[in-house]
Amino acid sequence: MSRRKRLIRDLARQRALYLIDLAEQEVRRGNVSLSRKYCELALAILRRTRAKIPKYVKRKICKKCHVILIPGLTSVTRIKGFRRSIRIITRCKVCGWVHRLMFRKR
Repeated sequence: MSRRKRLIRDLARQRALYLIDLAEQEVRRGNVSLSRKYCELALAILRRTRAKIPKYVKRKICKKCHVILIPGLTSVTRIKGFRRSIRIITRCKVCGWVHRLMFRKR
């Protein structure tokens, strides 16, 4: 990959992370629609430049309605333990989308 592309992707990632921070602040203030718009802009920037979305950011955003998932405000998080694995189940309060994340015990 050329140096220019690397710089463009890095700049796009920085701008997207800034927009996601703004979206989180707006959700905490109670303005969900503006937060959704910020998330959509951030994802569009990352898609346009083909920059990789960090995992912690990907898990923070609802895939269906593009709202920042904050436990207690916009999501419900539950932890279920089984014999060999642990599941973290996150449900969006806005649209009802469910995300299941499984970790294996060692």
